[in-house]
Amino acid sequence: MAIPLNGTSWIGSGSTDGRINLTRVRNRVWGREMPGPAIAGTCSNILFSGMGSEALYHLLDPGNAHRLRDAEVFDHAVDPDQLAKFLADEGHVLVFTTIGDAVVGFASGTILLHPDKQPIFFVNEVGVREASRRQGIATALCEMLIDVARARGCKGVWLATEADNHAARALYRRLNARETRDLVAYDWDGAMGK
Repeated sequence: MAIPLNGTSWIGSGSTDGRINLTRVRNRVWGREMPGPAIAGTCSNILFSGMGSEALYHLLDPGNAHRLRDAEVFDHAVDPDQLAKFLADEGHVLVFTTIGDAVVGFASGTILLHPDKQPIFFVNEVGVREASRRQGIATALCEMLIDVARARGCKGVWLATEADNHAARALYRRLNARETRDLVAYDWDGAMGK
């Protein structure tokens, strides 16, 4: 499913230090060739090149879902039934990155609806394989996920992470997220995993 991202296109190029330079370009047409080493693809496939290897960013849809089948970036193997349910619910969003045939990172989230508030977006999880970290992939995935949430009408975005997850906290600070202190999480039936 192609979703317009409020006129935001994504282009990127590699830098000499191996990081992705990500630029949002307003009011560009998807699929148009951009100047420089990067090319913006379709709405659900954005190519970042110039780093020695090419990272392709995808918005999950039925046409590319098969690429997640053997992905090693998730906590567990992808369950085809759960993937089908995820795809069937428009309130679920997942973006992922491939280099060659390998899925190297993903970010997912859920639109939360309330009868008395505007929709908000909860970022469920962000993961990048260890060998691909510290190259800007998680940043690009989060920015893309947040743009999709905003394009779908969400008026706020939030997430939670462990206090000792310093890498994640640094990522969210770089994305200009406001850190909320004194929040306590509760779960039932092992939802939090521990």
